[in-house]
Amino acid sequence: MTATKKAKPLERPSTDDDWRLLFVDDDPTATVSTRTDVAIAAEVGMSKQYVQRRREALGIAKHVPPVEIETPPADAPIRVVAGWRIRQHRARHGWSGVELAQALGGSWGTSSVTGVELARSGRGRRGLTVETLGQFADALHVSPADLLLRPGQTQLLAPPKRPSPDVGEGQGGHMVLDAWERIAAAHRDLAAVARPDIPIVAVIGLNLGRWRIGRGLPQAELGTQPMISDIERGGLRGLSLETLDGFALALDVTPADLVRLPRQPALVLVESC
Repeated sequence: MTATKKAKPLERPSTDDDWRLLFVDDDPTATVSTRTDVAIAAEVGMSKQYVQRRREALGIAKHVPPVEIETPPADAPIRVVAGWRIRQHRARHGWSGVELAQALGGSWGTSSVTGVELARSGRGRRGLTVETLGQFADALHVSPADLLLRPGQTQLLAPPKRPSPDVGEGQGGHMVLDAWERIAAAHRDLAAVARPDIPIVAVIGLNLGRWRIGRGLPQAELGTQPMISDIERGGLRGLSLETLDGFALALDVTPADLVRLPRQPALVLVESC
């Protein structure tokens, strides 16, 4: 019977300098790891969590492998655009699907995150509503508008301004001003609230109402009057991205313009990989 040869014991780093060289591939000036925590853990025979703690204690950033993310066509469905942007920002953070699911919390799992990123739909897949979009934006530390920017889009339209008092002198002018003031009154406190506390449905209601009035469209041009009134008051939940995209098309704006925050931060632009 042949005796089994014992594996040679692994040489584990004993000092901070040894650990640093292990992370940065013998370049002591590097600040980003050139190897994954998993690969190093396998080499030294320790847990990934221990390796991660040692890396973080040394102030070395996590290794982020390059990710090829294909840019969708300019006229891609909005669900595809959102999935593409979510994947871009996940890659920017250097997160895996598991880590994004953990950041989302609740009942989110890796398969659900993947389903959103790849714009899958159907039975058993979680659809992307505007509320879900807000959850992803908060988890990724961006604004909802960042996740709806179409390929090549780098800015948002300037929000419509309050109609001039002179408009009241024309036929129906008082109705326009009254409608604008009703919408403004319904969302008067939004400007003082920041994400993630600001409800995205209220943001959409404010923007939809202002753009509709600015374009001179009656509510019936966008849908049934009760439904549009409910949306503009911020009271309709479960709005799909496809419905939002339809509103944007009718108003000659982009979906990102309809989720613009009252205090919109600078857009986080990510170059295509």
